[in-house]
Amino acid sequence: MIPFIPQDLVSTYTLQAIPERSADGVGLKQLALTAREPYLQPGINRDRLCVFAPAAQKDPESVRWQAMVHTFVQPRQRFSADAMFSFQGKFFWADLSQGIAYSDLITGCSGPVVDTVFMSRTMGCVGDSIKFVCIDRRHETLKILTLDLDHQLWKEDEGLSCSWSDLLTQLISFMDVEMPRNPQPQYPILFPDGALFFFLPSAPEWGCLMDGNHHACCFDMITKRPLCFGLVRNYHTINPVIVPSDFFAMCESS
Repeated sequence: MIPFIPQDLVSTYTLQAIPERSADGVGLKQLALTAREPYLQPGINRDRLCVFAPAAQKDPESVRWQAMVHTFVQPRQRFSADAMFSFQGKFFWADLSQGIAYSDLITGCSGPVVDTVFMSRTMGCVGDSIKFVCIDRRHETLKILTLDLDHQLWKEDEGLSCSWSDLLTQLISFMDVEMPRNPQPQYPILFPDGALFFFLPSAPEWGCLMDGNHHACCFDMITKRPLCFGLVRNYHTINPVIVPSDFFAMCESS
């Protein structure tokens, strides 16, 4: 029998725990569920990762969840756990509109604290190939994988992959603008010609930390060079805008 999580916690993102199965896929090694302490003061990390390991429960009458501080890196938009799974000791939560977050209980733990990695991702068709783009800001990599339909495998396209820090350095130099430290890319889109489009937050103006201004950036992954950029003001408060299909081709590069 599996007990409830501690009474002072409320589940977040999902009510369903993620099971980690044993190597043969039959036994249950542990469960993981994201939760939060609702009554702590602002500024204190309230996120918790609750882990239940049946094998570690020596006394059946005192079975309980282990609640650890969860450094869940929040994307700008509200995170939604559309899909969940475990793999090799890692627990994954996927927001199909933003990216994937995962916690590694083997190497990502520091005492009672569990780190979380958030990866932006997108998919698209380039030529006659299906591409998957993953921006991993923790390891500073931007990887592009190609789907091998014959073998049903994803293979990294090393010719298109690059260092995220190198790409960001090129963009900042190309745009000649200030940006906040470690800006997080948002809403990545891969175009049919191999260009990658995404938003980057701009440096706050007049001391305002939340000015809502973002740079719309376009980067050619084949030639490894920036193509164009533009400034979008308060895009979180404006209505959706539909632009022509050749809009970015008509933009003037700087």
